[in-house]
Amino acid sequence: FTSSSTYTGDANLIKIDANGSEIWNKKYGGSNKDGCMSLIQASDSGLVFTGQINYSDFWVLKTDSDGTQLWSRTYGSGIGYKIIETSDQNYLVAGALGNSNEDMYIIKLNSSNGDTIWTCTVGGASRDWAYGLCENYEDGYVCFGSTNSFGAGGYDMYFAEISSDGDT
Repeated sequence: FTSSSTYTGDANLIKIDANGSEIWNKKYGGSNKDGCMSLIQASDSGLVFTGQINYSDFWVLKTDSDGTQLWSRTYGSGIGYKIIETSDQNYLVAGALGNSNEDMYIIKLNSSNGDTIWTCTVGGASRDWAYGLCENYEDGYVCFGSTNSFGAGGYDMYFAEISSDGDT
């Protein structure tokens, strides 16, 4: 699978075979600029991606293995940068939410319908973004990104540990 985005249209997923021949090509999105930042193949063979829809809203979308959209969710002004499947077969998404004062935003989603299990916001008085995440060995998660709220000044690397129920 490959994903692409254009600055003038929809998020585009393309399934290709081992020789690079196209199997299917599908577009997803709203009426404005849409983009995919992170894509995974889930344990149920579906695809899940996160990014931005309508050039403004934090977005997560799931398809089946044939690229048929199963569900789509938006979370307000922001962007999703990373998605993973958790050990309990749900999804964890990290990004930034907000307008001028963006914060790290982490969402745990139910894999079958996209419903929110919990959300977590981490940040300070300035801009903070989450670019990646992983499960840790203590039944929780680690989110990493950049901060302009904490550190030595400018944009510094930032890590946040999050419990399995979304507490920092």
